[in-house]
Amino acid sequence: MEKEYKIYPDRLKEMLSLIVYALFIAGLAAILFVYRPNICISIVIAVFIVLLGVMISAILKKVVRNQMLYLVDEGGITDYTKSEHIIHLTWEEIAKIEVLSNYSSLQIGILGSKVLEDKGAISSNIHENLMRNGNTVFYNIMIDGFLFRKKQFQEIFQNLQLFAERSNSGILINEYVDPLAKKKK
Repeated sequence: MEKEYKIYPDRLKEMLSLIVYALFIAGLAAILFVYRPNICISIVIAVFIVLLGVMISAILKKVVRNQMLYLVDEGGITDYTKSEHIIHLTWEEIAKIEVLSNYSSLQIGILGSKVLEDKGAISSNIHENLMRNGNTVFYNIMIDGFLFRKKQFQEIFQNLQLFAERSNSGILINEYVDPLAKKKK
């Protein structure tokens, strides 16, 4: 088995998004120049073109950067999705890994807790709450299935499960069971 598993954004899904947004911009521009609608509709179309252009530039930045989102290794799981707040949970700190249903997609939820070491960096309210909870901070890392194709999402969960079983057998692992797919007996 591999020593580490790196999770990057789904390049195919990002490229398809770029193509779809570009097609929308082309269609809106065609409406604007071919049909020449009145000024109010032209302004609305122009606003949509600008917003889609902003979306395209944001996706292009992500594609060029190709930043790793998560690292799963023998030491635990590291979340790089927020560069200003990188979270690392060791396998001993992780209590549960489960696939959850969101309204539009599945998500992998990783629940962990750790003892806070740097008390000086937190506000008084957080400090008071931590004192009530035994100085423990709870972390929840969510891997959104909307960002990945189904096969890649399943591969991510399987790798998390393999690393968890190998490193800490006490981690609760729950796979998603579709309630509509269950047959009543």
